[in-house]
Amino acid sequence: MNEILSKLESIEKYARLSSKRMLTVEELSWLYGFSVGHIYRLTCASEIPFYKRGKYVYFDKNEIEEWLRQNRNTTIDEAHDQAKEIWAKYSHKGARK
Repeated sequence: MNEILSKLESIEKYARLSSKRMLTVEELSWLYGFSVGHIYRLTCASEIPFYKRGKYVYFDKNEIEEWLRQNRNTTIDEAHDQAKEIWAKYSHKGARK
């Protein structure tokens, strides 16, 4: 029974945070799985978009999601396709007629 209540509380918390636009450090940590310490390190290094009001730090959820998407890694298939395009582009330049 306690496990069910715990899961319900997590669902309720997720629903509440999902509807918020601005998040605190703790809320950002809970939603995205970063440790609080890591978030503070990112803010100190200005590597993550944030707002500061007095001693409080806030994060715009849309900006965080955009920031997360900026560091996308290329898949193997995409890299293979890019290599083919480059090879095709440059292999014709050296060809003799």
